[in-house]
Amino acid sequence: MLIPNNGFWSTVMTIEYAQIRERREQVEQARIDRQNVVVSEAQALVEAYEASLNLEKNTWQDIKGISIPYVMAGRVYDEQHFKRCALNTIELNNDYSLSFSISTVIDDSPRGGALSRVDINLSIKDGNGTVGVSLEPNGRKKIFDIAATENKYKDVCEEIKLRVLMSVNDENLIFEEDKSF
Repeated sequence: MLIPNNGFWSTVMTIEYAQIRERREQVEQARIDRQNVVVSEAQALVEAYEASLNLEKNTWQDIKGISIPYVMAGRVYDEQHFKRCALNTIELNNDYSLSFSISTVIDDSPRGGALSRVDINLSIKDGNGTVGVSLEPNGRKKIFDIAATENKYKDVCEEIKLRVLMSVNDENLIFEEDKSF
C-alpha cells in the first residue's frame, strides 16, 4: 500500500526509463570490470605458481613427442575430470568469485602424464586490491587474504606446492619409523 505524500514514494515516481537504462549499463560495466580483475588475478596466480617451480622448460614431451605444459589451469567436471581451458572462459560464481583448478604434472616420463590438482576459489575482497584465495582439495580448506604487494602470491604458491607434493605420497609405503615420505 502506498502512503500519499511520503517523500520516498514521491521520489520514486520521478524516475524515468533513461535512469533505469543508465543504472543497468553501470551495473553491467561494473560486472565486466570485476570479471576482468578476477580473471587477471587468477592468471597472475597461475603464472606466479609456474615461476615458483623453477622449471627448466614449461613443457615436457610424451611418448608421441607432443609437448604438454607442466602447469595447466582449467575446470573440473563431474567432481573428478579436469579439463584445461583459458581462465577467461570460466563463468564467475554468483558472488563474483572464480572457481578453477591448477593441475601440475607429477610424472613427466614419456608414458607418464599423471596430474595433481588443487582446486581454487579466488575473489576480490575490497577496493584496495585485496584478493581472497581459498584452496579446497580433499576437504582441507585454507584461506589467504592477500594484499596488493610484490610477490603477493608467494604463500599461496608454497601451499599449492605442498599439496602437490603430499599428493604424491603413498600411505601404504609409510612405516611408523620412516617419516621421510
